[in-house]
Amino acid sequence: MAGQHIIVVLSPEDTPEGRGRILHALVTAQGLAEAGEEVEVHFDGIGVTVLTAFMERDNRFTENYGPLFDSIRPLIAGACDFCTRRRFEASEAAAAFDVPMLGGEDKHHSLASLLAAGASVTTF
Repeated sequence: MAGQHIIVVLSPEDTPEGRGRILHALVTAQGLAEAGEEVEVHFDGIGVTVLTAFMERDNRFTENYGPLFDSIRPLIAGACDFCTRRRFEASEAAAAFDVPMLGGEDKHHSLASLLAAGASVTTF
């Protein structure tokens, strides 16, 4: 194994550009896992709203790519607690998907320990 790969979703689902980044994040995570690589998906910032979008599946993007999202769910390591609960109100979706909360209620999730351990981080 080459090392640990962290895919961080920072993009909103409600713009064409954001949807493109999210799709690439999901495809990349899936591809790395299929290649036998160690991969985790994290949701931070406005990217936590992606969880709500895939829970509701009320548009063509989430309907079409819902199965892809479902296939990578075991790779989801967590979402920023502060962003999920306090900033973007995505708690219901995170709970529905059993997504662990990372960081803390009063501070943002940090990737510092993963980077210090040599993980490769890619943001979308």
